[in-house]
Amino acid sequence: DSLVLAVGTNAGGNALIVRGDGEVIDVAELAEQTDPLLFLDTITTNQEGTHIAVADARNFQTIVVTDASTEPTFFPDQPMAVGESLIATTQVVGRRAEISLHDLDGERRTSVSSDLAVGGVITDDRLTYATADGAVVRLGPGDDEPNELVQLAVPGSATVTSVAPTANGDRLVLSGPTFETIIDLEGETLFTTTFASPTDVGTPSFTAICVTVGDETNAHSFVRVDDGTTVADLNGDVIVSSAERVCATLVERVDGTEEQHVLVTESGIAELGPLSSAWLAPDGRSAVVVTTTGITQLVPIEDDGTIGDPIDLRSPTPATIDVVFLDR
Repeated sequence: DSLVLAVGTNAGGNALIVRGDGEVIDVAELAEQTDPLLFLDTITTNQEGTHIAVADARNFQTIVVTDASTEPTFFPDQPMAVGESLIATTQVVGRRAEISLHDLDGERRTSVSSDLAVGGVITDDRLTYATADGAVVRLGPGDDEPNELVQLAVPGSATVTSVAPTANGDRLVLSGPTFETIIDLEGETLFTTTFASPTDVGTPSFTAICVTVGDETNAHSFVRVDDGTTVADLNGDVIVSSAERVCATLVERVDGTEEQHVLVTESGIAELGPLSSAWLAPDGRSAVVVTTTGITQLVPIEDDGTIGDPIDLRSPTPATIDVVFLDR
C-alpha cells in the first residue's frame, strides 16, 4: 500500500497530496482552479493509492489525480469509492441517490437510482455499498438496477451515518450514533453492538485487521474484522495508540484510583504501569513512553505481547515531544 498524506483546511480550499516518495500534487493547480473548494474528508483512493479522488464543491464534480505531471480526470457528482479500474460517484436527488460507475478514463459504465448511499468499496470491479436505512447493495458496470444483498437490522430509529472499508477492502464497518456493525462483502454480520448513549465512533484504517469499537475516549471492545471475534472487552478504556494492522492497542484504564497504561494484543494483556504519555509503534513491536518521573523510554514488545526491559532515551523529557516511527 502507498503512503498518501492530504493537506488542507477544515473550511475547504486547496488540497495538497503528498506521497511517501516526497512528490507533492497541487490539486487546484492541476485542475486550473483559482478559487478551489476542496474538502479533505471527501478524499478517497484505490488500494494502491495511485488514483486519488476529491469532491470539488465549487463545481459539483469529482477530481481524480494520479501524479503531479498528469492532467486530472473529471467526473460528475461526489466520489464514493475508487477501485483499480472504476470509480463510483453519487448525487443526492430528493430522498434518493443517483449512483454511477465510471471507468477511470472517464467513460460512464452505468447509472442507477438508489436509496441514499452512505459509503462503500469497489472490489473485483463491483461496488458494494450500504444505505442510510441499512441495506447492503451490490452494483456492477453492466447492471441496470442495484442488487440488494441484505437488509441489516438497524437499532430503533437509528440510521447508518458512516461506512468505512477495512481489512484491505474485504470488510465494511457500519456505524451510527448508537451502534456499530462489521460485515463482509456479502452482507453477513460478523459483529454488532449497541451503545446506551450517542457515541462518536472512530474510523478504522483501510488495512486494519483489528478495530476499536466505540468512542476512543470510552472504548467498548477490540475486535478482529475478519471473523468478528472479540479480542478484549475494553469497558470504557481510553485508546492511547493503536497498531491495527497487527492487532495491538495501548489503552489507559482506571485501576482503583490509579490510571494504568495497558497493552492489549491477541496474546493477552500486559501492564506498563502509570505513564505520562505513550506511543505504540505501527508494527506493535515497541512503544515510546514518558514515565511519570519524566524519563523517555523505548519499551520492547515481544511477539507474544510480553513487555521487555525499557531502555532510557532521555531524561528529563522536554515539555513537548514528537515521536516518529520510521520504516528502514
